[in-house]
Amino acid sequence: MANIKDIAKLAGVSVSTVSRVLNNYKYVSSEKREAVLKVMEEMKYAPNKNAVDLIRGETRTIGVILPYNNNPAFDQLVNGILNIALENDFLITMLPSQYDKEKELAYLEKLKSKLFDGIIITSRANDWETIVPYTDFGPIISCEYAPHYEIGCSYTERYASFLDAFQLLKNKGHLVVAFTTARMESNSTKKIIDAYHEIFGDIPSGYHISNCQCLEDGYEAAQQFLQLSERPTAIYHGEPPVKLPPKIKSENKFI
Repeated sequence: MANIKDIAKLAGVSVSTVSRVLNNYKYVSSEKREAVLKVMEEMKYAPNKNAVDLIRGETRTIGVILPYNNNPAFDQLVNGILNIALENDFLITMLPSQYDKEKELAYLEKLKSKLFDGIIITSRANDWETIVPYTDFGPIISCEYAPHYEIGCSYTERYASFLDAFQLLKNKGHLVVAFTTARMESNSTKKIIDAYHEIFGDIPSGYHISNCQCLEDGYEAAQQFLQLSERPTAIYHGEPPVKLPPKIKSENKFI
């Protein structure tokens, strides 16, 4: 298999010139660039990406840590990330974690090993104190507020949106409102609960069900709400569904 020394010899240029062509440097004459590219094509030469990345000091690849790959909320984030990455000629590697702390750390170790130029965290299980040290090895961007200057943030104001949702229900005359959330330890769950308190006051017993992360969970939660002595007139589902079980049909009405 040919190497860059072979390419340089056949093209009549130096090894450094071949390296500049491989790295798309501007300061190479058109004649030398064409000669190198011609030899590469004739010899069906494919540069070793890892070696080129090592020379350039960058991979043009960004890792995106996300808990699930079939959740509508994260789909929107990923769509935006992919669009901007395409515009700027970056590759994206999806890193599903299922909120596993060890998996998240394994992905961050890849940043340390220079396999990624940076990491985007859409949602996390580890605390920021565990994550922050990895910023020494590359930029880390969070899709939620991070109270650390080392972590860049790009996020929606979730608390305000939860307030708006509950206030809208109240304005429409719904004073008996039940709601579901996903993981109790998540930042979003805490904000939903705080927003409910602000709009409706204390949460009546049985009007909040956690660990509700898919349509099947939502169906079961609705059945529990409907068994309450005072049925809620509205249900706020705090987590987009991640699957559609066969037993649930689209015409089901929970409210």
